[in-house]
Amino acid sequence: MERSPDPTWSAPATADYSATYYRFVTLAAAGTYTLTGASAKADGVMSNAPAAGEQARCVWGAVHKIEAGTGGLAIGDLIYSDANGKGVHNVATAGAFFMGRCVKAATAGNIAEFTWGPGSNAG
Repeated sequence: MERSPDPTWSAPATADYSATYYRFVTLAAAGTYTLTGASAKADGVMSNAPAAGEQARCVWGAVHKIEAGTGGLAIGDLIYSDANGKGVHNVATAGAFFMGRCVKAATAGNIAEFTWGPGSNAG
């Protein structure tokens, strides 16, 4: 894993993510990035589209872009990961991790913006 001067980390991608730009990612124990699972804790957002084994760039902190999942995202929504690493809102599962709050709305499949501020639902 490599650290750059901005809030970006890079590590090898575990699969072909060439079609998964702006998705939540999690750093695996092996030191590689994988897409974050549904309601799981993310380490950041993939800011490039690497093939398997290529360096995936992960950004965190500040304001980020994310591909909106089913239902889209509205300003003020808490943002969670769906099973494909897309941003979704209002997950009712106790203990689900949210990654931040939406500051620029988007319909499903389009790009929203959010402030990074992870936490979890009580329960």
